Amino acid sequence: PTTYPNKFASIQPEDKPNFPEYTPIMISAVDSMHARKVLWELIKPRYDIELYIDARMSAEKMRIYAFNPALEENQKFYKEQLYSDDEANPEECTAKAIAYNTFIIGGIVTSLVKKHVMQETYPREFIFNLESYGLYKA
Repeated sequence: PTTYPNKFASIQPEDKPNFPEYTPIMISAVDSMHARKVLWELIKPRYDIELYIDARMSAEKMRIYAFNPALEENQKFYKEQLYSDDEANPEECTAKAIAYNTFIIGGIVTSLVKKHVMQETYPREFIFNLESYGLYKA
């Protein structure tokens, strides 16, 4: 498999020419809703992307979206999941510094990639709360 280790410190619309010509899997792990919106506008018209994963984390809560962005129903669903940075849940900076939550979300993202490659079913939305061990998937 070919990997494209493009990393953007700050995602802007002018970054579009820097995106690889073909990438079947795109993983977003950005720190702001603004960056998610810009990234979404860059990849939404790309029909070569088979799986888009948006991993969001706030202290001990995680929310992961995994779907084919070329499908209209998924575009509509994901657009509803984008909101302003002001509406996002601000956590204490020290709460974000705990390490085990990043290992867990990384493992879930890896599992979603494996499921996609193996053509297994996976949830479009996955929410997990480490404080209560509450799980929600859609």
